[in-house]
Amino acid sequence: MSRPRPSRAWHSATTWCTSCTDGGSISNCVVTGCSDPGGWGAGINSQNGTVSECVVEYADGFLGAIYSNGGLVERCVLRNNTMTGHGGGIYCYNSSPTISNCTISGNTANDHGGGIYCDNSSPTISGCEISGNTASTVGGGI
Repeated sequence: MSRPRPSRAWHSATTWCTSCTDGGSISNCVVTGCSDPGGWGAGINSQNGTVSECVVEYADGFLGAIYSNGGLVERCVLRNNTMTGHGGGIYCYNSSPTISNCTISGNTANDHGGGIYCDNSSPTISGCEISGNTASTVGGGI
């Protein structure tokens, strides 16, 4: 899997470094060092949007470095993110996102789903490398 070539980068210590809603898209970016202690999507919050060829790393928050409420997450790298709740890499809720050809590694959740956590959801996950993720309760990978 080739690594994304970023065209934009964000560094932030505030809520959601970037977001897309109602079918919008985010692509070719690096999001690093973001923090959202009580929210969803410490790095990227996607509401039925497309997140493509992005790197999200060293984010800390409550639910997911990427929050995906439907839509598509493809060819992304999620690494070394830490969540106090669920989904160290990706968190999805009440949706059916497609997650494809992503590398999800070295993420931590203090509850469920170190790599990916999907609550009341039916995701389609294909072609992803999910390794080295940890969760304190259940589901180190998914």
